[in-house]
Amino acid sequence: MSSRDGKVAGLILAAGRSRRLGQLKQTLPFGNGTVLDQAIAQTESVAELDVVVVVLPAGDLVPAPRVRWARLVHVEHEGPCSSSLHAGLRALPDRIDAIAVLPADQPALDTELISLAVRSWLRSRPAALTLSYRGEPGHPLIFSASLIDELSALHGEKAMWRLLENLADVVERVHVDTPLPQDIDTLDDYKRILSTVR
Repeated sequence: MSSRDGKVAGLILAAGRSRRLGQLKQTLPFGNGTVLDQAIAQTESVAELDVVVVVLPAGDLVPAPRVRWARLVHVEHEGPCSSSLHAGLRALPDRIDAIAVLPADQPALDTELISLAVRSWLRSRPAALTLSYRGEPGHPLIFSASLIDELSALHGEKAMWRLLENLADVVERVHVDTPLPQDIDTLDDYKRILSTVR
């Protein structure tokens, strides 16, 4: 990618403790690895991303995540999703034009969908962009670097979604004829998602 095209970083938030599930969902088996390995592999395969940062819980995950070139960082202490976001933002290089925020627990969020969102942002450079899955907003959430200060000040669960609501008039929504990728919040969610890929 040439510098004039813009530099976009992928930020995978994988520091959650999965309290509703009762175990770390990042380490659940998926394909030839884990749920987190799937998220990292799909994101690392996006040609339009210059940097990928993966935010992990404090301490070591077992098994350790598989990475080719992504950078791994750890949160200093447990907290809401915004704590992971802050840790990821601190790890980004200075010269970034946009940040694509990605969950670690949506295996259906694949390289093609992430690439579509990043290419769409590069074409029009909106303040923020989301994919719209048959009318339902979903990841990745892409924010212009001009919003880093606002992102760094966010606190609490769903804080990024509230920011998008506040930015409503300047958020670009890219429509895709695909169901909204599902989170893994419970064991039933995990089993249901596994059943769709086997």
